[in-house]
Amino acid sequence: PYILHLNFPGYQSGVLVRMLSDAGFMVAAGSACASETDEPSPAMRAIGFSRKDAFSGLRISFGSQNTIKEAKKLQEALARVLKSY
Repeated sequence: PYILHLNFPGYQSGVLVRMLSDAGFMVAAGSACASETDEPSPAMRAIGFSRKDAFSGLRISFGSQNTIKEAKKLQEALARVLKSY
């Protein structure tokens, strides 16, 4: 219940991860078991995403101690990152 997977077609998730990291947020590209592979997410491919768009997934994990305020800050940072991509 604490994991959110978003897809941003047209954006490379690895780049988004680095940009969000620079903004102080730790997120991941794709699934945990395949985040360091050169292949697109098999799960994303299985549900119909193109090879290119399967590289656009961003995994955000929240813990029980995270607050709405922290989630809002992430939302704002993500908006800035997408705008300046």
